[in-house]
Amino acid sequence: MSHPPLAKLEISRDVIESILTQQVSSSVVQALGGSNDLVAKAVSAVLLQQVDSQGKATQSSYDNQGTLLQFTMTSMIKKMLVEILQKMLLDRRAELEVMMVDAIKKQSKTMAAAFVTALADGANREWKFNVTIDPPKRDR
Repeated sequence: MSHPPLAKLEISRDVIESILTQQVSSSVVQALGGSNDLVAKAVSAVLLQQVDSQGKATQSSYDNQGTLLQFTMTSMIKKMLVEILQKMLLDRRAELEVMMVDAIKKQSKTMAAAFVTALADGANREWKFNVTIDPPKRDR
């Protein structure tokens, strides 16, 4: 005769996985030093790693352009500056267009004056040239 179970205990798979993950993580941290110091050292090592001009890790001192932190900050600042400059230029577009048109007009007058001067100087010059044609003698 079989007896029915006294109590039925069901624990979901998600709960079990969560507990196991926490236990494994805790064990790893304790085995490797037992503190967040390990994470801080790893983050520091990554940020201070030497990279090339493309931001890729490099082992060659010849290719080193700085640290990953420097590369990332410089890249972000450049991107932000481009965005800020574009916004500033778009906000002042009408004013800049007027300034550009004025600059082109000034250059056009200067270029036209230089062209006319060059034509006048060319007309005052006298060109003389001689052409001598000596056909080769044929053997008959």
